[in-house]
Amino acid sequence: PFDTFATHLATALQAPSLYLLYQWLTGLMHESLPEPLYPPKNGHWVLCGYGRFGKAIYNRLQDEGLETVIVEAEPGLTGAPANTVVGPGTEAETLHQAKIEDAVGLVAGTDHDGNNLSIIMTAREINPKLFVILRQNLKSNDAIAQAVQADMVMHPSAIIADRIRVLLGNPQLFRFVSLAL
Repeated sequence: PFDTFATHLATALQAPSLYLLYQWLTGLMHESLPEPLYPPKNGHWVLCGYGRFGKAIYNRLQDEGLETVIVEAEPGLTGAPANTVVGPGTEAETLHQAKIEDAVGLVAGTDHDGNNLSIIMTAREINPKLFVILRQNLKSNDAIAQAVQADMVMHPSAIIADRIRVLLGNPQLFRFVSLAL
């Protein structure tokens, strides 16, 4: 699911209209059609959490040529690069070290929903113009995740379920999207 979401983000960066078309074609019938999404392609991003999800996002942001500052509580355990800001990202001091005030995007990508929400709330107090990506780990936190109004939400089990549903219902759709890209 982490690589799949990273691919979605890369598609939104490279071809926002294609990402929108993909969302329309894979959405559920009772859902309203989403609005276009334009992740910023200029400026630096702050990525909090360098686990499996953080690494997938970091690699895609690097492929797009975007400067990315990593914030990680335990860089030795995750293999984070040497220039990583050490800390959880839930504190303003850590986010200031990552230059959140000048950032265009934020990825709250830890494996703890409470920390991710805290990261977003703290970052938005400093820089309310951020494009925000939230990693939601537990389905039971849907109401809280919706309240934070992130631009993109990554929920691993939902990504897997959606992918299986689309593959069963329209197996050629992923091929179409990759050819269109």
